[in-house]
Amino acid sequence: QRLQQEHDAEIIITNPTVPFIARMIKDPDQPVKVSNPSMFPDPTEVVDFEEPIVKATIIVPGEYIGEIMELCKTRRGVQTDLQYLDHSQVLAVFELPLAEIVIDFYDYLKSCSK
Repeated sequence: QRLQQEHDAEIIITNPTVPFIARMIKDPDQPVKVSNPSMFPDPTEVVDFEEPIVKATIIVPGEYIGEIMELCKTRRGVQTDLQYLDHSQVLAVFELPLAEIVIDFYDYLKSCSK
């Protein structure tokens, strides 16, 4: 809204895309970058897919750690560390697929930790 008001700019909102790498059966040594869902190859022709992974470090009051852990697990997250910083703060580290957090993860994280 600010861009529109201050610069009279037309705003276009699109869903973010996350690129994947596909290794095809016919040529597994030549990876294919897929950055648009409509370009996804037929799964029967793919050996495997690779996707970007992020390391998320979350510091939260201890009373919310259960909900945060559940949120990350439902987003295909893998917990790699958990430390109690003091009697009230917990540091949790997760590896999460970028595709799982790029759209609405932050909103859910805020709602879990109110």
